[in-house]
Amino acid sequence: MYAGANGSKISILYEGRQYMLKFPAFPRKNKDLSYSNSCFSEYLGCQIYESVNIPVQETMPGTFTVISYT
Repeated sequence: MYAGANGSKISILYEGRQYMLKFPAFPRKNKDLSYSNSCFSEYLGCQIYESVNIPVQETMPGTFTVISYT
């Protein structure tokens, strides 16, 4: 379980390593306002910091698909 204000999060195993998937939060007050790009902002910010040798978390953009076997 992960805390924080940036949407929901789950833990997965990918290629033998544990990763956290972050999902954007749904707007609560202003339905026209969206934070759906926050994952891209976090990825880009980490890449910029890493490019100037500031230690950051490892980030990887991706997609998440739920497969139903019903």
